[in-house]
Amino acid sequence: MTDLNGLIDPGLGIYLSSARLINDAGQIIAKGRQPYEHYLLTPSSQVSKISGAVKKPTNALMEGVTVTLSRESSVISTYTTDSSGAYSFVDLLNGIYTVTPSLPDYAFTPKNRTVTLQGKDATENFTGTPVTISGKVIPSKGEDEQVPK
Repeated sequence: MTDLNGLIDPGLGIYLSSARLINDAGQIIAKGRQPYEHYLLTPSSQVSKISGAVKKPTNALMEGVTVTLSRESSVISTYTTDSSGAYSFVDLLNGIYTVTPSLPDYAFTPKNRTVTLQGKDATENFTGTPVTISGKVIPSKGEDEQVPK
């Protein structure tokens, strides 16, 4: 047997009096000192991070890109890339996530990434390309006007 109090950060000020339940992933529900005070303990082997960088095709780093982390079609978190173009989502449980970058007037390759975490960290990088729109403005055809061909 192991005293669970020795496995948690003492700076949290938490005291666990007993363990109540454990699931197949090794997560434990433990009771605290107060009535109805319970904690979910997750083994460190079940916690990972997804990180990476966003660059332009020239390899210039892209600051200010919003990177969205989703799981089962629900947004979990967003992160705005820093001056080094980096983003990071930490303390993630094993599972399947979708990472999607966005910034107005940019298209990203890939558009998003599906990441499966299984006790190991993942690195996912993206390339952002400016989107340009070009065309020709033609005046509308009035009753007495004809648009040249």
